[in-house]
Amino acid sequence: MVDAEEAARLGLVTWVKPPEELDAFVAGVAAQLAAGPPVALAQTKALLNEGADATLREALENEARAQSINFATEDVPAAFDAFRTRTEPAYTGGWGGPELA
Repeated sequence: MVDAEEAARLGLVTWVKPPEELDAFVAGVAAQLAAGPPVALAQTKALLNEGADATLREALENEARAQSINFATEDVPAAFDAFRTRTEPAYTGGWGGPELA
């Protein structure tokens, strides 16, 4: 058995929170995920789900497919603009990224 502090020290967990802070912390993480780029998050989830059973060749093909889909969204220019202007991006998941413009 490994307690929470030891699990954190070993790098087995990302966060350790006391029980009374857990609900607020989880709500904050959920809000961050919900504000993220929906297409990219969906592609990441699919890659993780497919990755366990994929060969290296299949995994590389899946990654290439995901990247071409991600870069075809409006979220890529929104992310670059937010980075450049040091503002929060507004992701829509809409289509029409740089190569479709």
